[in-house]
Amino acid sequence: MTYSGGGNFVNQFIWKKNSSGKTVSKQFPVNIEYLLMFAKQLDKMTFNVVFKPLSEATIRMYSKDDNDGRGKYRLYPMQKTGSPGPETTYDYIDNSGKIWQCPEKGWRMIKTKMKTLENDGRLCLSNETISEKAYWNERDDEGKVADTLWDDLDEGNIGTGEINKLFTGVIFDYPKPTGLLSRGIKIGTNRDDIILDFFSGSATTAHAVMKLNAEDGGNRKYIMVQIPEKCDEKSEAFKAGYKTIAEIGKERIRRAGEKIKAEMTENDSQQLSLLEDKAVKANLDIGFKVFKLDETNFTQWDEETTDPAAALLRSVQSIKPNRTSEDALYEILLKYGIDLTLPVTEIEIDSKKVFSLAANYLLVCLEKNLSLSTIEEIAKLKPQRVVFYDDAFKDDVVKLNAEQTLRKFGVEDVRVI
Repeated sequence: MTYSGGGNFVNQFIWKKNSSGKTVSKQFPVNIEYLLMFAKQLDKMTFNVVFKPLSEATIRMYSKDDNDGRGKYRLYPMQKTGSPGPETTYDYIDNSGKIWQCPEKGWRMIKTKMKTLENDGRLCLSNETISEKAYWNERDDEGKVADTLWDDLDEGNIGTGEINKLFTGVIFDYPKPTGLLSRGIKIGTNRDDIILDFFSGSATTAHAVMKLNAEDGGNRKYIMVQIPEKCDEKSEAFKAGYKTIAEIGKERIRRAGEKIKAEMTENDSQQLSLLEDKAVKANLDIGFKVFKLDETNFTQWDEETTDPAAALLRSVQSIKPNRTSEDALYEILLKYGIDLTLPVTEIEIDSKKVFSLAANYLLVCLEKNLSLSTIEEIAKLKPQRVVFYDDAFKDDVVKLNAEQTLRKFGVEDVRVI
């Protein structure tokens, strides 16, 4: 089984990023970029079909309207263009009794289907020929299947415009347009997949994922990875208060999410109805969590320390100074291999803060001075797992009885850190 390398190459796409023809000194103008697609396991990879939008000329062909509520349509001749067949070679008699002579190569469909279309008002019978009415709003796709030349997508300046609409001034140079990222996401993922971007930059990928979810009711999630690369102190971003590129990305996700929600609310009634049918408007998730790579939140015995005060501090405290209980919580989830995207609910038991994950599947209490009555109230919630600090209990008696109390209520996995 192949997991990487040239054998998993899928295809190369060309994106027309610039049509302005700006002159580059001593060079040809650069107006395209290449996108290379690879699959982790090519033999198991499936790809979705995406479509290029119709050309303006094709759209203009949908100009006829019978004012019957079906909307605009274009005409397709019923004459067959290929070889004639026995079931499609016949003289057609319409509902008025007129006989339409069989064309040289026959009709495009059998007689019964032709009659069904006529009875439904979907045929145009003129003096010259019979044509089928193809309605705009009954199209199954946007246009023709997208090939490897992506010259129909937004160009690079649109990406700049998208981020400029969210911020004041030029915050980030040359961001990709969301339409470009959306096409790649549509091709290689499904509506419940996780999209990973290891070079997040201004978080265009996150913006594109939220837009796609708003459009089709998907539940895609994203993981953006960005080192805290510092912004140039002379840049507009730095002057606006963004010290790193990661900070720009986080703020873009916040603003883009709110903008998408607002646009959904402002859409016309027809579009709103569509969104409500898909339960998109109410359920669109624009929230996100931020994690930073750092040292452990918990104090550990440092055998090399020469400071007695520091050694004493490390021996009596479970969590480092300036770290929050939320910091510790997510490290616990990492250590236990629990999904960081699970919703966390904060509840209060006997004036103690307790974190609940996945409807009390896991309860984490990082408070001190816990009494046996508090332990019993936690146990009554019947979690499968419970985590405490090692020194969280009021005294040794509580600590000795806590595990038995929890097990009495069916809690089998009790851990202290």
